[in-house]
Amino acid sequence: VAGWSGHFLDDTRATGNAKLAMKLLLPLSHLPDTRVQGSLQLLNNEVVLFNDMPPVQAATGKVEFWERGVNLNAVGGTFVGGPLALAGGTQRDGAIQIRMGGAVSADGVRKTFPSPAMQRLSGHLSGSARYTGAVEVRDHKVQVTVDSTLAGMGLDFPAPLKKPEADQLPLHFSIAGSPAGDGGISRDDIRIALGSAISARYERQRQGREPWRVLRGGIGVNTPAPEPDSGVMVNVNMKTLNVDQWVALSSSIAGPKGERAAPAAGGGLDLSSYIIPDVMAARANELIIGDRKLAEVVVGASHQDDTWQASIDSRQVSGHVTWAESPTGQGLGKVTARLASLIIPESAAEDVKDLLQADRGAAATIPGLDIVAERFELFNKQLGRLELLA
Repeated sequence: VAGWSGHFLDDTRATGNAKLAMKLLLPLSHLPDTRVQGSLQLLNNEVVLFNDMPPVQAATGKVEFWERGVNLNAVGGTFVGGPLALAGGTQRDGAIQIRMGGAVSADGVRKTFPSPAMQRLSGHLSGSARYTGAVEVRDHKVQVTVDSTLAGMGLDFPAPLKKPEADQLPLHFSIAGSPAGDGGISRDDIRIALGSAISARYERQRQGREPWRVLRGGIGVNTPAPEPDSGVMVNVNMKTLNVDQWVALSSSIAGPKGERAAPAAGGGLDLSSYIIPDVMAARANELIIGDRKLAEVVVGASHQDDTWQASIDSRQVSGHVTWAESPTGQGLGKVTARLASLIIPESAAEDVKDLLQADRGAAATIPGLDIVAERFELFNKQLGRLELLA
């Protein structure tokens, strides 16, 4: 039966009792003409349709099968805290197409994904949203697509990912996977579009039942998602970009470095490999970093072994910067900069005064500094070459 149905249910697992009805016709003189007709009646079972998917709970309906395929008849249940309905089956060309519709809630995400990183991520979600989707199996390749307006779900992230529950932000998600090849290596391709501004793409690989590993990925904001040769790259083009907020958010969701290095429990998702970039490029009319605003900024940065290296060109700063994060996690590490120009405008006078007059506790917000600027301008005064160690 598995061969006849394209091995569609090979990875499906279920718990509890169900009701099976089956009819077999076995012509002993010519067994290739065997016929089978059967149905599996689900009785509030817990069913995992595919590996790495959360279970469908309290599942009901019938899984019907025959010698040429499989059909889902009024199959439904609860999935990630909301209702789910599935229908469809084997088509005339032998492909299997399943339609799905349901709703997902923030509370359901929290209850379904217990890992610390997912708990931190779901803390920024509220409400619930409906979705539609499809599963297609063709030539042993599986493609899953999901679409939602996200109306009813709130997103509490920095711009451009902040959304009240009532607003719409169309989401399109697709994942295409191929069966394991030589050596038991499986690969898949994930594509995400969020509104008209945000897109992402990831290529993943795993061997056997090991957790998925991101080979390469890209996130684009107001620009196409980049496709690096390896690692994760973020490319951003915005009017205002608050780097402080995004760094704080990604670090808080990813969690402590020791937690990131540990294997995800139960083969779960290692979120840090999707949201912490190895390379970042940004263009912004205004960029906020270290509570300081830079105007007309173009920056390219790379991240490796707790060190950021960046080339920056803006109205206030132009040159190369290296930031070595603190190895102990205490303080903000050290910034080394070799700049063609460093300009502190008169409009920043109050910020400078507040910084210099702050109590000792403010030192925690300033990294160690090693700065050389060939042209230093302070409050519209040209002061020549600057060398600073602090």
